[in-house]
Amino acid sequence: EEDAKTHRYRNVLYRYLGTKDGSSGTDACEITPQPGDRYVLCSDGVTDGVDDDRILALLQSGNDPQIAAQSLVEAALEGGSRDNITCIVLVVD
Repeated sequence: EEDAKTHRYRNVLYRYLGTKDGSSGTDACEITPQPGDRYVLCSDGVTDGVDDDRILALLQSGNDPQIAAQSLVEAALEGGSRDNITCIVLVVD
């Protein structure tokens, strides 16, 4: 994990969703959403500035997904992220 933060190819995508040729770029599994589950879709601008424990803490701090997403963006900015910062938080009712 530490090497991933400083590796010269740290911004190169090896596996991802939405490949142009339609092939699968990542492993996928089927899940059954449960009430209260939270899903986060974010750019690496968020994870560059916020560690996993802080992301979890911010997600657990309230019920409003808009506030959670905004808190993650603010934390990434405060954490010194140098990339674009995009975040969506979904909460299952």
